[in-house]
Amino acid sequence: MFAQEARQYIEKLIRLQKKIEAKGYRYIDHGAVKQAREHLKNQLEFYPYNTDDKMRRFWDHHRSEIRGLIPSESHRCFKKLMTEFINLQNQ
Repeated sequence: MFAQEARQYIEKLIRLQKKIEAKGYRYIDHGAVKQAREHLKNQLEFYPYNTDDKMRRFWDHHRSEIRGLIPSESHRCFKKLMTEFINLQNQ
């Protein structure tokens, strides 16, 4: 089910970015990542997006913010997270 998989993936990215920030890492687009993280978190908490159609519209509308939460290529989880992103994008 796309809705559940996509929600779990986005929530995982949000948690990961919180951990990265808590460890003190900073990057060029830190403000944009923080803003995207908060925006996506608020959207997911407020709206259920519980059907595949609703989540697909959410995903398509916020694709660049979701992609922006994926850490850089130097992060050990980059390849796995990018593969998941591509798989969800192609569903």
